[in-house]
Amino acid sequence: MNRIRFLLFLFSTLIFLIPITFGLQTFGINMDKFIFSEGANQSLEFFAQMFNSSYSETNIIDAHLDLSGITLFLEMNMSNPSTFPMTINTIKFIVYCSNHSEIKLGIGENSQPITLEPHSINKVPLTFSVVPEGVSHIYSHHFQFPLFIIELTLDIKNIEIETSIYGISMAITVKDTLKIPLYYEFINGI
Repeated sequence: MNRIRFLLFLFSTLIFLIPITFGLQTFGINMDKFIFSEGANQSLEFFAQMFNSSYSETNIIDAHLDLSGITLFLEMNMSNPSTFPMTINTIKFIVYCSNHSEIKLGIGENSQPITLEPHSINKVPLTFSVVPEGVSHIYSHHFQFPLFIIELTLDIKNIEIETSIYGISMAITVKDTLKIPLYYEFINGI
């Protein structure tokens, strides 16, 4: 009876260790390549390509200025480099001033889910809420008075995207910083 237990234990251990040993041998005992295989690298490159499609063409659709702060409504171009439709459920990001990188201007997110068609560039609506410190910074460093113009470059960081493809959801955080020039003129003043 003990021999059968020992043989079952040995057989279970071999079933567990053989694929791991084969994987480590295949990737040259490099745990990074074993854990993060080429498929993972390709998916990171795929999400990076989503933002490489003229994101500098981000447009401000509207802006609201009140006692609670500034809210900007943006449209950002995003591409879908794949051959299948993809739904962007949520996008969240933090915005910093590019000229004064330690200054957090605010936070942003998408206002609604949007489906990106295959091999296309789509306009994704985003809402950017400026925190009080950001309002003060923009007013003192980037606001042209009496022209009522805001002009600065935004550093978009810590981009979190939740997407679904054919019902399979995935989340990713983009570590790269996107630089987006911003120019807005208040037509009727403030």
